[in-house]
Amino acid sequence: MATLISAGRCPQAAAKSAFPPGEYEAPREIVYAKPLTADDPATRPGKTLRLLRLRRTRPEGGELRLKSFHYMNNIAAKRELQAGGASASVEGLFLNERDEIVEGLVSNVFWVRDGVLHTPSLDTGPLAGVTRAYVLEQARRAGLACQESRYAWDDLLGADECFVTNSIQEIVPVLALQEPDGQLARGTGGLASNRAAADAARVPGPWTRRLMDAYRAAAEKGDEA
Repeated sequence: MATLISAGRCPQAAAKSAFPPGEYEAPREIVYAKPLTADDPATRPGKTLRLLRLRRTRPEGGELRLKSFHYMNNIAAKRELQAGGASASVEGLFLNERDEIVEGLVSNVFWVRDGVLHTPSLDTGPLAGVTRAYVLEQARRAGLACQESRYAWDDLLGADECFVTNSIQEIVPVLALQEPDGQLARGTGGLASNRAAADAARVPGPWTRRLMDAYRAAAEKGDEA
């Protein structure tokens, strides 16, 4: 389910002005809903994470990030993946103009390295998703140290395990990393090592699976995420 909130009516709007000077009143809310297919974390398919050539545009409004229907950056990134022959199970990974990891095409990204859960800090430009915050909370409850910082692609290549999140898909394991040309990425971590990267069917890492199960259990109990 998604909720769209429009600006509503502005009493001070000038007849020929595209940018009214006054404040808007009574915003309109439109709710979109669609059925979701049944899902079990135990059988949830993993994704491949491919580095995008296209950079993430800066958040709307400077420091204020809005979740809006302005998806041109995402659409262009999706077209890049399609032009590169990516399958539907491939998620694009955005960097910003400073070559820092930001987020996935429709997700936040996390990875575990040496017993620490890493995710890009909000000042790099990702959406401050409710699922992102909830996963960090669940990880801390489980005793997993968490770090939000600025990371380069090479940092992710050192990951032992990786996953992406959003409110619809919950936690989805990443089973392989790809360079922009679709070639398997090589790195020092277990996820991108030569041995592990060649095994596209391997199971999620232990922390990923533990968080997947914890998230689903909390959702079924009605805990808010």
